[in-house]
Amino acid sequence: TVSNFSYFLRCNINSLSERNVVPFTQEIDQVTNYMSIQMVRFPNISITYELPVTSFSLPMLTIQPVVAHAVDCNLSTKSNDGKILIRTLEEQDSYVITISDNGSGLDESAATDEESLQFISDRIHMLCAGTLTVTNMQNKGTIVTITVPK
Repeated sequence: TVSNFSYFLRCNINSLSERNVVPFTQEIDQVTNYMSIQMVRFPNISITYELPVTSFSLPMLTIQPVVAHAVDCNLSTKSNDGKILIRTLEEQDSYVITISDNGSGLDESAATDEESLQFISDRIHMLCAGTLTVTNMQNKGTIVTITVPK
């Protein structure tokens, strides 16, 4: 776990100077390291990957902050098993990534929920003309969909 934490911090520090896109697999490595740390704190949370397509790029620190948001805002207070699922899909003009959880959903009154996801959305749009949409299922979870043009 210490090596995962070290790698996680190194990637975050490197991202401060990175203004371009990175391979999707690098983002998934960052998520894997982040989740190995979080699963020590929250052993009831698990993550599953369904990644039939991985050969594309996106802005650095796009997926991990969404996963962190799911852990912190939706799953950390869940008493039973919290699940996160990351999926990829290739469409004709784009790559689609969905990050879903079975948590409480977004608190409609919590502005910070919207602000943190809006920041990620703005970065995706600015760096690769992509989009981020949120589907909130109150008390059933959240689905974040990121679309990256080819």
